[in-house]
Amino acid sequence: MPLIDLYRDRPVMWNCRLKEYKDRNKRHDAVIEIAVSFGVEKEEVERKLKNLIYTLSVQLAGRKSAYEKLYENFNFFDDLSEIDTNELKNLANKLVTKYPDDLEETLGNECIHLHCQLKDSLANMEDVRSAQKICNVLHSWSLRDVYPNVDIALRIFLSIPATNCSGERSFSTLKRVKTYLRASIGQDRLNALALLSIEAQLVQEINYDDIIDVFARNKARKKKFSN
Repeated sequence: MPLIDLYRDRPVMWNCRLKEYKDRNKRHDAVIEIAVSFGVEKEEVERKLKNLIYTLSVQLAGRKSAYEKLYENFNFFDDLSEIDTNELKNLANKLVTKYPDDLEETLGNECIHLHCQLKDSLANMEDVRSAQKICNVLHSWSLRDVYPNVDIALRIFLSIPATNCSGERSFSTLKRVKTYLRASIGQDRLNALALLSIEAQLVQEINYDDIIDVFARNKARKKKFSN
């Protein structure tokens, strides 16, 4: 498949609004420039670009699917002030079954109570048409203790995506720290070495003199004897 057809099959890439990206001639020239820089054939660059685009598309599709499934569990919070109370309680109970260690069965009743409060007293003062805004209301109006399970559910929902927003190269650090030469390394030491490797810039700024003195005192093997 020609590279241009591969782009066309990916709407996100094909519909990109950047002028430099949409210019077909510039894309073609960029491929040639890369090939010349690395001393390889243009076809080799296109082949690797195809693999890169395919891998990126598959990974993004997988992430999108995972987040859609996650959103299905929590989407009733976005319509909390408008949704029917019976449906609201059923959806809340389903959420409790998915997080039994974090949420209590009273979540449904809390949601109904909050639904009425949002609809009657807070609707005119706050915009409550999303989970983030409802969470802000609970904090700004000191309602976290009144709706503890709602607060926990919202924090679970709003914090889960944050765990997937890194470059995801922390695992490569573990691979550098723990190799086949260190197969018997303990978990505590592995965690410590990984942290030192990840925070390498901070480690370089630390003064080790005091640490070395403490280590030397603890590990001293000689004992002085008087004459």
